[in-house]
Amino acid sequence: YSQLHIHHHIDPFMTLSFMALPVIPELKLTDMGLFDVTTFAFVSNEIK
Repeated sequence: YSQLHIHHHIDPFMTLSFMALPVIPELKLTDMGLFDVTTFAFVSNEIK
């Protein structure tokens, strides 16, 4: 916890697991890419 600079009452792995849930709005990062929950489609992340 000291190396991550977080409080001991926060579970960083649980926090990261909720960040990847595609059902929590609005844009979520999944193992397959960035997902837009409102359109239910993956977002292109190409730089133009």
